[in-house]
Amino acid sequence: MVGKGRTMTRRDLLLLGLGTSGTLFGCATIPAPAAGPTKKLIEFGWDEPDTAFMRRHIAQMEQMPFDGVVFHVNYTTPEGKPGNFLWEAWGRRAFTDLDVNRDGVLTEDELRSPGTPPLLTPAFQAGRDRGLKDGRQAGREDREQRGAWDLEGQRELNETDAGYRSELGPRDQYQAGYLEGFRQGYAEGYGPRR
Repeated sequence: MVGKGRTMTRRDLLLLGLGTSGTLFGCATIPAPAAGPTKKLIEFGWDEPDTAFMRRHIAQMEQMPFDGVVFHVNYTTPEGKPGNFLWEAWGRRAFTDLDVNRDGVLTEDELRSPGTPPLLTPAFQAGRDRGLKDGRQAGREDREQRGAWDLEGQRELNETDAGYRSELGPRDQYQAGYLEGFRQGYAEGYGPRR
């Protein structure tokens, strides 16, 4: 023991070194606490976009350093006037006029104003382009070979990932674009119905 007027011996130094080393080694082997949920950065401010703006600028928004964005939803009233869904939700009026199929759930299609384009991500656009091509071909074949309109009988409507590659983006966005493009392309390929 080192006391007043006593110097440290080799034994004291050895014990001090072993104690310090053991403590440091013990601390290094303690597992780190499990990582909690990572924090997300959500953009919020006076420049809150609407859904139409986000559709038009999706590529630029995906480059922003945020994990999400606060946005507002516009809609068209039964009288044809513009409305803000979030502000007008406060009150006694029910939004049953938006719930087209009356299932109690508002889908994106039901919220979309007439003439608003769908979400144009690169995956959606690639799927839509392929769907247009395949739909036109199927429409022409049905008109020329069968002489009958059979859009709902097309197997492509159930297998919507023809031409999909993972580098195009999310599969569900590709499939949504493919469906939209195929339906439009089929009508164009078939031509006017008699």
